[in-house]
Amino acid sequence: MKIVKLFAAGLIILLLAGCATENTTADSKRKWHPRDRYFQTLDTTSLESQANDGDYEAVFHFAIRLMNGDRIGRDQQRAVEIARKSAMSGDARSQYLLGAALTGGSGVPKDEYKAVSWFKKSAEQGYVTGEYWHGFMLSRGRGYSEPDWAEALKWFRRAADKGHEDAQ
Repeated sequence: MKIVKLFAAGLIILLLAGCATENTTADSKRKWHPRDRYFQTLDTTSLESQANDGDYEAVFHFAIRLMNGDRIGRDQQRAVEIARKSAMSGDARSQYLLGAALTGGSGVPKDEYKAVSWFKKSAEQGYVTGEYWHGFMLSRGRGYSEPDWAEALKWFRRAADKGHEDAQ
């Protein structure tokens, strides 16, 4: 009987310790795309080659580099073209990136109505940043006829549960 109680107590401690760990946005990102660090350290020529071979993670990182001019000449229009192809094939991060480009008018004319459709697609696949931005746009009525706080709250909660600090 003592062994069973000790085992049960140990199990409870382990479960509570697991619940108490802080889940940050960075942790969520690593779980969603564990090869991020690999692509961030890859030289641009190799990254572009992998992107051309159809690796959706490489496509996303290559588009980000082009968008920001990181270790390559800044070319936002090309970044959007690359992201659009990947977004249309269903990549949630590229869908978010395309929404962000449309929101800010980066490489494409600003169009918040189109942006929210891409944010929503990304959010529906569970991408935490897409969830947050879909909620953000809903809460402000940007890309919608008016704000919808009830729906926005749903998306903020989903992102917050995954550790997104701004959503929290």
